[in-house]
Amino acid sequence: MKLNDNLDNFEGRKSDLRKALKAVIEGDTEFQAKLRALQDDARSSRQEADEYRFILSNAIESVDSNTEDHRRLLAEQEELWKHKKKGKS
Repeated sequence: MKLNDNLDNFEGRKSDLRKALKAVIEGDTEFQAKLRALQDDARSSRQEADEYRFILSNAIESVDSNTEDHRRLLAEQEELWKHKKKGKS
């Protein structure tokens, strides 16, 4: 099962995902940096750049999109749980 499928599953159950999402976003950020470093390294060798350009570009786009989704979900979670805490007070 994919990470996003798990997040969707727990979000649907109204679970508190804030702590997990922060770790996911940290991982996303680290993965983005590694992919961009690999892309920069591949640019130094013309042959490697040609072979991996599409794959790296696709991977970076995918991670960027997932990171954006994870940040949006975290913001939604923060807002949801802020209101739940106020409702209990």
